[in-house]
Amino acid sequence: MRLLTIDFEGSLKKGIREIGFVVENKTEKIKYGEIIIEDEEHSAQVLNEILNPKPELFISHNVHVEKNLLKKYLPYSVISSNDDNLNWEPWIDTRILYKTLYPKLNKFDLEYLTQIFVLNTVSVKARTIPLKKRSHHNALYDALCAYYLYKRLSDKINIYDFIQ
Repeated sequence: MRLLTIDFEGSLKKGIREIGFVVENKTEKIKYGEIIIEDEEHSAQVLNEILNPKPELFISHNVHVEKNLLKKYLPYSVISSNDDNLNWEPWIDTRILYKTLYPKLNKFDLEYLTQIFVLNTVSVKARTIPLKKRSHHNALYDALCAYYLYKRLSDKINIYDFIQ
């Protein structure tokens, strides 16, 4: 199974500035990276590369942000598309996952959940990231945090109960 954890820094109005991603294939170790985006055309080119081959599962924190940016830069119509490569589904939202499983927590933002559940793991993996990028609101760091929040639970629960 190919999993893609993805995080964007940017906005619908100003465009994507950074794309952070973690790719997991069952036959390989994870690979991850960050791409600084030059312009709108570059966004589409980079996204096409990251999304090929199409992941079987997308993972993100606050999925609606990533979904909206994907739809803007690689638009598709779910109703009229028979091409699986154009259907950016299904998603696991780590925010909803943890909110459902840990409803008594005070907050569900990525920084808080990372601190409580996966900070040590993320800190080890983040050693390869430049020091100034080892914090939240940097695409690769946030993608790593969401990935390890997902991985922490993926073998303990039926993750498919949380697909959006």
